[in-house]
Amino acid sequence: MINRTARATRAGVAAAAAAVLLGSTLTGCAGASEDGTYVLRRDPDLSTVTIKAAKVHYTEVHCTSSGGGSFGDTTGELNRERTTIVWTGDGRYDGSSPVTFTENSLSFEGHTFLREDSDAGKAETQAWRHDC
Repeated sequence: MINRTARATRAGVAAAAAAVLLGSTLTGCAGASEDGTYVLRRDPDLSTVTIKAAKVHYTEVHCTSSGGGSFGDTTGELNRERTTIVWTGDGRYDGSSPVTFTENSLSFEGHTFLREDSDAGKAETQAWRHDC
């Protein structure tokens, strides 16, 4: 009787572990690894792209005599394949833009944005703050 209970418990634990692993694998397939904020320093301004799920938000922050001020917001959505941004709001961009991702960057419209929490992204942001 005890052996059957132990086997059933082990089988239940193994099934639960497999379900968690499958769930995390499927979540990874959703492309959430691209989520985050990306930065691009364009002297004297800083542009950011924030991605959360399929939502995209582009912002330009201009360096002014009183510090940074937001300007140039545009919103959009990533297509299902996460290869194109379809711009849905008024602003700097309209229509659609092909986009590519690497581990620490995204590129569209001829510009490469660095992941904000990467070493290069932190340096880019820090340099902009210093200069602005």
